[in-house]
Amino acid sequence: MHKTIPVAKYFEIQNQEYVYLKLIPSKSIRNNKTYSILVLVNKMYLNINKFIKIEDNKLIIRTQLKASYYIHITKETINFYFIVPKLFYSKFRVKFKEIWKSVEIKEVNSIPIITGLQYQLIYKNKDFLSTSTDMRNNDLLSANISTVELLQDGEEAGILYNFLPTSEKQCNYFKSTCQKFIKEYKNTNVKYTSNAVANVVIKILSYSIDFINSTLNFLFDVKQVDKQVNFNKLSNNTNKKATSDICKTQIILSSKAKTINREKSIINTISNSYSVISDDNEFICKKIKNGNAKTLNTSIYECANFLSLPGDSLIKEYNNIEHNNIYDKSIPNCLKRGQILLGNSLKNVNIFYSSDKECSRLGRVFIGGMGSGKTHSMIKLAEQIINKGDGLVVLDIIKNCELADSIKKITPKDRLIEIDCANINQLQGFCFNELTYDTNDKYDKLAKCMEKANQLHILLNTINTDTKLTPRMVRYFYSACTIIFYNNFNASFKDVTKVLMYPNERKKALESLTESQLFLLQDEISNLKELDKENKNGTIENYDSKIDGIIDRISILQTNLYTKLAFNKTSNENVNFVEALNKNKIILIKAKESNFTNRSIRDLIATFFINKVWLSKQLNANTRTEIFIDEINLFPTAQNILQNTLTECRKYNFIPTISLHFFNQCNRKCKEAILNSGMNFILLAGADIRNFYELETLFNKEGYERIDFVNLKRYQALCLIRNEETVYSSFVVNMPK
Repeated sequence: MHKTIPVAKYFEIQNQEYVYLKLIPSKSIRNNKTYSILVLVNKMYLNINKFIKIEDNKLIIRTQLKASYYIHITKETINFYFIVPKLFYSKFRVKFKEIWKSVEIKEVNSIPIITGLQYQLIYKNKDFLSTSTDMRNNDLLSANISTVELLQDGEEAGILYNFLPTSEKQCNYFKSTCQKFIKEYKNTNVKYTSNAVANVVIKILSYSIDFINSTLNFLFDVKQVDKQVNFNKLSNNTNKKATSDICKTQIILSSKAKTINREKSIINTISNSYSVISDDNEFICKKIKNGNAKTLNTSIYECANFLSLPGDSLIKEYNNIEHNNIYDKSIPNCLKRGQILLGNSLKNVNIFYSSDKECSRLGRVFIGGMGSGKTHSMIKLAEQIINKGDGLVVLDIIKNCELADSIKKITPKDRLIEIDCANINQLQGFCFNELTYDTNDKYDKLAKCMEKANQLHILLNTINTDTKLTPRMVRYFYSACTIIFYNNFNASFKDVTKVLMYPNERKKALESLTESQLFLLQDEISNLKELDKENKNGTIENYDSKIDGIIDRISILQTNLYTKLAFNKTSNENVNFVEALNKNKIILIKAKESNFTNRSIRDLIATFFINKVWLSKQLNANTRTEIFIDEINLFPTAQNILQNTLTECRKYNFIPTISLHFFNQCNRKCKEAILNSGMNFILLAGADIRNFYELETLFNKEGYERIDFVNLKRYQALCLIRNEETVYSSFVVNMPK
């Protein structure tokens, strides 16, 4: 009597563990890089020493790994699943997020398996011939999903792709074989038979259509079928395949209906949908023999065609596709609390600007067209700043100053300072009274006089003329400023120019200097004396030609009544911005366009006050100060100041908020400064699409695409907000009403 030896004592097949993932798309989905998933699949390939080993005199065989993509279609729902090895779960998850940035990945316990009819797709022609690999559209997925139009209540359709890892050696062998076939085809146009590529698939693992419980099977033969390859020329797709890695693939179609004829009809419809990717090769539908689907040698780019999720157009067309609204993205916890409200999420969750010490000092950029809500958003922001107790400067020289007037209504009177540049009683002289000096230090006084000269020089350069300020003109200007301010620290802009333009005024100024002052200012005195020239009668006249650039600018300054008055005025009655900011005052600076029609004049006003505020923060204004600049793009010189200060604002506890129609309205350097200074960006619905493109990399990182911005509703905004958790977070908000 012979004893039976149990096979299990000597052999053990270990199946791999798999994780079931449900992929929930959004309208922002893009499928142009799905081929990289197949690169990851191939990295799962196990060499023979990895899947066969001996332990305790027992042969242990581990099944090869694979990954599967499954589309399940019913009349009510269309869902998408991925089955990945547990061993590679984290890598696949990262890869999915990299490719489909806005996808939701949900781990599930099972997937809806269809128990009805099952067929497979195989190549009609030889494996080295390719189907279409155009990934610029979703034609295949669209055709697949259209099957839903055929389905009746209770019927199901499924498309399963098993992707089987292929070794580098196998890929290289296939490529060399393909290249050989292509070369011979081009030279002879002969017949090729199926066994010509048999060597490529000999002794490789096949997989059961049951994608959970794999079994080991080997293919040892391929039935020979003679067919004439009838092509005038091979396509680019085929030529590309000959140089591309492959990923072996099984394609299984399944259906469930009340009758076998209905199931066949559904299978036939799905099969026909693959005609949209026909090229040198195409797919035909065949029964599955012996429970094993045929393994196809598909390039990673052919496989990429199969790996598609629906985007905007398909989601709109088929309302039964389960999807997420990308607008409902989760908000970092640190932005769910704070002192300054940004707006509300679509789930009605309050979203705040970061209260982090560093992030809270970063500025904001509101971008939107006319009627988009920029002004209203800034008013609501101002209200919160005022209630918080911080200082605020509002520079409003747009139209009738609606922004400043609205903020005035919500400002306590004891904190309000209003500067209407067309109000004689509120008019500020073009002077920088914030600069003070040590009365016991003549050199400190001299330094401060020269700094005043520098500030006025910036102001002078604001006025555009055909005449440039030469270095010599600048030298004369600095000399006049220094001498006048040393004698009278609160002197007016006019006092300076009189010394430059009139010999008698210059003589008076020089004669008033003390002996010690004459020594201290000898360089400046020598410079000014160069402006004197003697005429034929021996009378001293002025060399106007040496300062004509200065004179031209002053002439333009005097074409407006209010700037002329400011030009004449000393700094005695000027608001001291250092003191005002340290008391957290709300300073409203207004210049209506109707009073200042010349854009150059408005630019000068903007430049003057931005300089005053920035100078004050640098001198001794230590409290937190916000500044609103409405439509900075209209003021070229003010932009130059802004571009140099944005990167330093945080250090001085100075927070700018600016509004724009679009970035390209600013000069290049200012635009770069805005984009690179770490500010918060609020793109309001209806803004020019070019604004999105400027920030596209950051938005894409968060999963947002152009279509998401285009689909914003009125008074919504797509935001990029700096915070301590994620650096930048992006989401859609409803702006405050």
